[in-house]
Amino acid sequence: MPEHRTLPRLATVLVVACAVLLAAPAWAQTDEAPLAPSDDPEGRWTESTFDSPADGDVVRQADPLISGRFVYRKVAAAQRIVAATIEVHPDGFEPAPTCDPVTPQPVSAPDPEPDDYTAETTRLDFAVQEVRLECNGRYLIHATAQLNDGTRWSMQRRFAVEAPPAAPSELDADLDRAARTATITFTPLDATERTADEVGYVIERRGSDDDGWTDVATLEPDEEPTHVDDLADAGQDRYTYRARAVRAGVDEPVRSDPEAAPTAEVELVASTTSSTPEVRADRGSDRVRSRTATQPRRRTTTSRQAPPTTLDTGFEDTIDYGDREAGDALDGDEPVAGQSIVQDEAEGTGLAVPAAGALVLLGWAGHIVYLNRLAKQL
Repeated sequence: MPEHRTLPRLATVLVVACAVLLAAPAWAQTDEAPLAPSDDPEGRWTESTFDSPADGDVVRQADPLISGRFVYRKVAAAQRIVAATIEVHPDGFEPAPTCDPVTPQPVSAPDPEPDDYTAETTRLDFAVQEVRLECNGRYLIHATAQLNDGTRWSMQRRFAVEAPPAAPSELDADLDRAARTATITFTPLDATERTADEVGYVIERRGSDDDGWTDVATLEPDEEPTHVDDLADAGQDRYTYRARAVRAGVDEPVRSDPEAAPTAEVELVASTTSSTPEVRADRGSDRVRSRTATQPRRRTTTSRQAPPTTLDTGFEDTIDYGDREAGDALDGDEPVAGQSIVQDEAEGTGLAVPAAGALVLLGWAGHIVYLNRLAKQL
């Protein structure tokens, strides 16, 4: 009786052991499998390596080429590498929830050649570019090879992805000279161009003599793609604006290609008027009035006195030059034909006027005496 009970128990143990052995390869490919390179105590996998990406490399594309080779130094002539699996996992960072996990990529070995059985090594080359990494960050490649006898061996490579986002388009800049502001408007990315780890947009400005670009605004992904830039403190210059998309990077956000960024220019100049202001201050007042140089000059009138009717002396004792201030010159710099030149009289000439009048009266008196005598003779 004890012997009959022992046989079923041995059969059960053998079935469980076989199930574990058969399930081991499948379990090794699940997400719960430890991501650690396999030991190689006999050095049979030492010629295996990655060709790209380089260890610690930073690539600028979301679907990098993963290439390399597995080389195994055989123990038995029939051994050969029949398959490989390429897995890529985030390395020390948590991707955005919208970033899809990377699907493991299988690699199959070609059918064996007759020489493969006599060779000392078995080899499998791989080149995979179907792995698409939707989020920027650091990643770990875990590549595993499998022999036809079930033996597995894996190797690792670390690298980073920092792919720039697509560039926005159609940027416009509208300058309000009176308010000294520039309104910047651009066309954001469409749904097919947006990334799972997008940050938003940045608007940059540069003057004609500036060495670099200055950020003037940062916008959220769903924010209105417009910004009013205050240029009140900016100098007279020509300013160039550009808009760039931003997404998460390895250590800091990464922006779209500057060469692909749309640009627009505005020119800030001083305001001008049609006339030059002339400022005149009122006496006894702090107010200042402005008068343009195009205003008409004040007109002046000239009054003349009629000559006396009682006595015609042949000249006037004064000459009226109009309502002028002392020291004002006549119109014109040089005398012209028909004009008289008036010179200042010397001191003492004021007596000539009464003396001339006396001589005239004396002549009239002598003439009257002569006429009286002539009348008496008749």
